[in-house]
Amino acid sequence: MLRKTIACAPALLLCVCGGSHIVMAEEGQGVEDRIFTLGEIVVEDNSGVQDIAISNTITAEEIKAVGATTAAEALRYVPGINIARTTKGELNINLQGFSQKDVLILIDGVPYYETQNGPLDLQQIPAAIIGKIEVTKGASSVLYGPNALGGVVNIITQKGVEGVAGSAGLELGDGGYHRGVATLNYGHEGGFSILGTIDYTSRDNLSFSDDYEPQATSIRGMGRSLYIVDAGGDKDNSDLESLNLWTRLGFQFTEDAELYASLYRFDMERGRPFSDSHNKRFYESATSAAFTTFGRYDKYEDTGIDLGGKVRVSDWITFRGLAFYHKHTDEYVSYEDWTMTTPLAVSTWDDDSHGASFFTDMDLNRFGTLSLTAQYREDKHRQRGDEHFPWSDSESDISTFAAENTVTFGQITAVAGISYSYFDAEKIDNASGYNTETLDPMIGITWVGESGVELFGSIAKKTRFPTFSDMETDGVIFILDPEKNVNYTIGAKYRLFGKSMVSLSGFYNDVTDRIAESQDAAGNDIMTNLDEVEIYGVEFTSGTDITDRLSTRLDYVYTHARNVSAIRANQYIEDVPEHQGIADISYRIPVVEAVLNVRGNLKLNNVVNDEDGYMEDSFVIDLSLIKEFDKGYSLSAYVYNLFDEDYYEGTGMASNGLSFKVLAQYNF
Repeated sequence: MLRKTIACAPALLLCVCGGSHIVMAEEGQGVEDRIFTLGEIVVEDNSGVQDIAISNTITAEEIKAVGATTAAEALRYVPGINIARTTKGELNINLQGFSQKDVLILIDGVPYYETQNGPLDLQQIPAAIIGKIEVTKGASSVLYGPNALGGVVNIITQKGVEGVAGSAGLELGDGGYHRGVATLNYGHEGGFSILGTIDYTSRDNLSFSDDYEPQATSIRGMGRSLYIVDAGGDKDNSDLESLNLWTRLGFQFTEDAELYASLYRFDMERGRPFSDSHNKRFYESATSAAFTTFGRYDKYEDTGIDLGGKVRVSDWITFRGLAFYHKHTDEYVSYEDWTMTTPLAVSTWDDDSHGASFFTDMDLNRFGTLSLTAQYREDKHRQRGDEHFPWSDSESDISTFAAENTVTFGQITAVAGISYSYFDAEKIDNASGYNTETLDPMIGITWVGESGVELFGSIAKKTRFPTFSDMETDGVIFILDPEKNVNYTIGAKYRLFGKSMVSLSGFYNDVTDRIAESQDAAGNDIMTNLDEVEIYGVEFTSGTDITDRLSTRLDYVYTHARNVSAIRANQYIEDVPEHQGIADISYRIPVVEAVLNVRGNLKLNNVVNDEDGYMEDSFVIDLSLIKEFDKGYSLSAYVYNLFDEDYYEGTGMASNGLSFKVLAQYNF
C-alpha cells in the first residue's frame, strides 16, 4: 500500500497545487513579507489563558535549527518535556510529570489521538507542515474541552503566502537514512489559497551507543531462561519507511469571513525496536490470538480531513467552527522470537473519530470578551487478534459546553472559565458501557507593571476520561471515574536590559482518581481509580540576544512526581527527570556567515522503570551548522548525541548513539 501511495504522490501534489491559475509573486518580495493569516483566528487560543499559565512557543526557525523531521523531534528541547521511546517503538512525550495520555495534542485546534490507548505516535506528524507549536502547561483554556489533564500541545500548521512559493529538500544520514520533502504554495489575500506538502522518509536502522552493553533478560511466556535479544551495534528491527501527504485549502470571502480545509494521509511501515527488559510471547489459545513484542507494523495509516471557518457578523460578535473526521488502520505482525522468521499472528486495529466544535466570541466592551462553545465527538475502535478471530467493537462519545471570559482592569487581566463534559461509553469490547460527567472551572490573573514585569497565577481543575484500553483488560469491563487534577500555577516574567527575557514559575498538581493497573486477590490484572499523584516543581527559562550574532538560552526545570496513594505498588512516576537543564547557543560565524547551534540537554534522576525506581542520568549535546546561500539555496549539517551517550529513554529502550545527517534545500 505504501509503495502505491509513493507512486501516486507527485501526481497528487501537482494536481492539487497546479489546478489553479498561478501568478508568481513580485520579484524581490520575500516569503516572510507575503505571509497572511487565513484560518489563524480559528486555530489559535485568542483568550488570555496563555498569559496565566506556563507556556512555550517553538517557532519554525527553531524547528529547522534542531533538524526536526517529526513533531516529536521538534519538542525535544522544550523545558519540562521529556521524549521517551515506548516499548511499541513510538515516541511519546512526558509534560511536567504527565504522560502523553494526559496531554491534549491538537493540530490547528483539532484533537489528534488514538482511540484505544490515547497517545498518538508523534512520529506520524511531519515537521514540514508545522508553522509553530504552542505548549501550555497547567491552566489551558476550557474551550479546548476535556483530556488536557497536564496541558495542551497545539501544533499550528504553516500559513499560506501571497503568490507562489515552495521548497524542495533532500536529507542523507547514517543508518541508510534518506528523506525527501517538497512544498508548493499558491495564495491570494482575499481569495483562494493552497499549500501542499510531500514528505518521504526511509531508514535501514538506528544504532546503539558504542558503550551499550547487551542485557540478558527473561521473556514473559518463555520460562525463567535469560535471553539477549539484541547484541548492540545497529538496532535490529528499527527500519522505517513513511510517506506523508498534507494539503491545506482555504478561501477568504471577505475580511470577516473565511473557510479552510486540511486533508492528510500519513502512511508508515516500520519495525518495532526490541526492549532489553520488557518482552513477552503468548501462543494462540481458544479465546485469544498469539501475540509477541517481536513484531513489525506492515501497515500504519492515518487519513483525515479537518474543516474550519469563521464569520464576523458585527463589531462585537464572531462565529467560528471546526469539524474533523480521522481514520486510523494498522496491522501488526507478531513473530515467534527476535529472529523475525516465523510469523504467529496479524492483529488489526481499525479506528475512526469525528466531531465538531462551534464557538461564539463576543466583545462586551468593559465586560471583556466572552467565548462560548459547544462540542461533540465520537470515537469507534475495532480490533481483532488475528485474521480468523472475530472483531471486538468499542464506541464512546463526549459532549462539552464551555464558557470563558477575559476582562482587563487597568494593569490587571482576569480570565475565568467553566466547562461541562458528558462521557458516554456506549460499547466496550462488544459489551454495554456506562456514562459519567465532569465540571471543570478555572480562574487566573495577570498583572503587568510599568517597568514591564509581569506576574501571573491560576487555579484550574482538569479531567481525563478513560480510554478503551483503560476500561477493558482480558475481556473484563471496568467502570472507571475520570482522572482529575487541580493545578496551581504562579510565576513572573521580565525583560532584563532590553535583551534577556526571564521567566520563573512554580506549579503544583493534585491528581486524584488516577487510573492504574493493579491486581485483585486472585492475582488477576484489573484497572482501578486508586492512585493519587502529587507533582510539583519550578521552571526557569531565559533567552538573551547578546549581540546581533550571538544568542543564548538557558532553562532549568525541577519536577517532583510521586504516587502518594495509601495502597500503591511503588511511589515513582516513569519518564520524569527530577532535574532538567537545557542550554542553547546560536552563533553566526563571520566571513562564512553560517549559523552554528550548540544544544545541551541534561537530565538527572530520570525514572526509566517505575517498578523498581531505577533512575538514569544523561547529558546529550547536539550540533547544527546552517548556511544560507543566494537565490534560496541552503545547506545544513546535524550531529546528534555528539559524545555517544548511553542511557535509557524508556522501559528497556536504550538510547540512540552518535548519528549525523546533511540537508540540501531550495526555497523559492
